[in-house]
Amino acid sequence: MKKTTILITALCFILMSCGKSFNPFVKVSISDKNGVEKYLEIDKYGKNRKINEFKADNSKIYNLDTLESFLPEIVDNKVKNTLKDIVITNENGERVKDNDILNVITKKVAEDIEHDIIECKIMEDENEYFVFVALNVNWADPCYLYHYNKDTEELLEIMEWSNAEVNYIELS
Repeated sequence: MKKTTILITALCFILMSCGKSFNPFVKVSISDKNGVEKYLEIDKYGKNRKINEFKADNSKIYNLDTLESFLPEIVDNKVKNTLKDIVITNENGERVKDNDILNVITKKVAEDIEHDIIECKIMEDENEYFVFVALNVNWADPCYLYHYNKDTEELLEIMEWSNAEVNYIELS
């Protein structure tokens, strides 16, 4: 009986995982803290695979000045990021003002992230938005890549790293 149960469970697992294909959504260039660069293709659920080097032709990168934008405070034993000002610069270092979607995304980052934010990039490709966030969590340096869903106004985590930097993205 025990062998039959194990066999049925294993068979169900195999059958349920069949047919789930990898549907790449975004390509990402990542560097670790030693400068080693790698390239990944990621689906909307965090599955990823290594790919060859690519260059992002049309994507835009916006840097959020986290010191000027967020005031981290401890509230109920959690870090709450109060939005002070929205200070965003483009790839040329020029300040970006009055960009509604970037402002909405920045407010969402402040609401959702419960740790001290040390770096934040908003990346756009073909009207899709991604947010890279590096956090200060005790001795750790976790980094997350989110997809911003414009319809639901949600940040959806698609990847997590430690001690990494997202250089650029491109839709697959």
